[in-house]
Amino acid sequence: MAVKRNCLFCSMEIKVYIHQILKGNGKFCSIKCSSDYLRNNPEFKQRMIAFWKANPDKTQHGKPSPKRGKKSPKTTGDKHPQWRGGRHITKDRYIKILKKDHPRADCYGYVLRSHVIVEEKIGRLLKPEEIVHHINRDRTDDRPENLEVLENRSAHLKLHWKTNDFRQ
Repeated sequence: MAVKRNCLFCSMEIKVYIHQILKGNGKFCSIKCSSDYLRNNPEFKQRMIAFWKANPDKTQHGKPSPKRGKKSPKTTGDKHPQWRGGRHITKDRYIKILKKDHPRADCYGYVLRSHVIVEEKIGRLLKPEEIVHHINRDRTDDRPENLEVLENRSAHLKLHWKTNDFRQ
């Protein structure tokens, strides 16, 4: 069941459910009105300032903060509990490895392993338009003899058309 009330800040009529009123909510029409009311209410400001001065080690909800004054340990790389050795398999079954300094690294620092192996094989970085093709169609088989560099996506698609294999 709902009742009609006026917002404490802007006096707009709002519909509030009784269970909200029993919890102490339902006083404002929006979060903006709530924050503006609290910001412009000098009595509330004084109460909050007095509370923070009296309880410097408490959080907003009055409970002691477990992290106050403590620094969390560095949990990246091999120190992270879910570390898997810097290797990741994508949903398309390609293998990515961690190489943060690589020019083709994604935002997490991972690069396709096949690209790294081909670049070592040919002795240079791949051009943006070049495609790495797995000859035996196994995306996890990154042996140098199984990898072939094609000049562009068009050449890659033509190769698949010739062999009637459309799984890229």
